[in-house]
Amino acid sequence: MTVLLFAITKIGIAQSAEGVITYNVKMNMYRMMTAEQEAYKSMVPEFSTHREQLFFTSKESSYRPLKNDGTQSSNGMTVTSKTAWDETYHNFTAGRSVSTAELGGNEYKINEDIIPPSWRFEDSIKTLLGYRCKKASFIDDKKKQVVAWYTEKIPVAAGPENVNSLPGVILEVNIHDGERVIAATSVDLRALKKDEMKVPENGQQISRAEFNKMLSNLAGGAPEVTNH
Repeated sequence: MTVLLFAITKIGIAQSAEGVITYNVKMNMYRMMTAEQEAYKSMVPEFSTHREQLFFTSKESSYRPLKNDGTQSSNGMTVTSKTAWDETYHNFTAGRSVSTAELGGNEYKINEDIIPPSWRFEDSIKTLLGYRCKKASFIDDKKKQVVAWYTEKIPVAAGPENVNSLPGVILEVNIHDGERVIAATSVDLRALKKDEMKVPENGQQISRAEFNKMLSNLAGGAPEVTNH
């Protein structure tokens, strides 16, 4: 009877597929610099880290920076680290996403279709936080390889930033061989609280092409961070 109840509980968790994943995001700032930005090396640490969280259900997800997090010290310097994106929401049933970001003191919002990347599935297996994970990869629009490790034990299509659409939640993303690594540090399978899953509402509506152009113009003195 005990064994049966345990099995039913495990099945219920898998079917609900709901919870929170915390990730550590580590960026190699030097590798992200263009030739014109090399002169700024002495002004920034080589590595920058911060934490972000993914709130997910079987139908939707919300990915955003961890509150009160982001101040890191490196090489004797203290920096506030975060990506350009404040929040990214995905509705997998509707096939739509909403991303918000602050740029130049203004808040912007991007509504767009979820376009799955051309995933290449591989045979490699590794264990992350006790979950058996499979490997998949694709080449992004900047010709950089994105490697993801996902687990079918949590059968939802969610992942950090705009990396998703796999047959299981993504626990690790490695972009351009360590240029940026997003690695899960904890997985909490539980029912979400009422205010944890939300669609971003604030911000001026803008297309991704328009936002990327503004980001490129403003990034002249700093490495650009993209949202895959």
